[in-house]
Amino acid sequence: GELHHLAKESVLPYVNECSNAELASIQADHDPEGNVHYLLGHRNREFELDADGSATEVFVNYGTGYENVRVRKGYAFVSKEECERIKKATEFDEIESLYEVLEFSEGDVDATVEFLYKLFEPRPHEQEMHQEAIHRALGVALLLHNRVLERCRRKLDGKYEEHVDVLKKSDWLWKSLTARCHKICHQQRQLDFNRSLAYRVLSPLLAPRPDLLREAISKFD
Repeated sequence: GELHHLAKESVLPYVNECSNAELASIQADHDPEGNVHYLLGHRNREFELDADGSATEVFVNYGTGYENVRVRKGYAFVSKEECERIKKATEFDEIESLYEVLEFSEGDVDATVEFLYKLFEPRPHEQEMHQEAIHRALGVALLLHNRVLERCRRKLDGKYEEHVDVLKKSDWLWKSLTARCHKICHQQRQLDFNRSLAYRVLSPLLAPRPDLLREAISKFD
């Protein structure tokens, strides 16, 4: 979208990342409290900027700690072998973070369902998202829906009216994401997103918990 008028008055939105072969004119450094600051200038050499009114593009290099993001976005600065190593390490970290959903409090579950519902709710123009992001979101949605169902089942007296809204939204969420998976399959001229494809997508995420994987796959019968 369009930049806010205050953002347009700042240098930060106009800074682009450069490769290791290029000279960064912006240095990103942390202060003692962990805040990031963009500092204009070169490291270990003088910085010259012509004061003639002409535009000068400024660049920053986020360093080696940003490499996993570059790998995910497809413009890594490292070798193919290192890319594969980073991908495997990142996949493990993402699976670990996915299972944090199982430790969420009821309030955290409700807040996450609400956030994802607003992110994916129907719009005139559907937001384009990467296929892997849709698949991961589906895994999260199924875990959240499972948590909400468990909560409702614990209400033995059947009094769970206060949870009806989050139950409906979590149900809509995983079904909506499944519909998006169907759409991706059709665009790629594949079969429908059936039980077999669902297993292939969800098993890397849910394999550590076979019980949750079976329950998730059963929704696609």
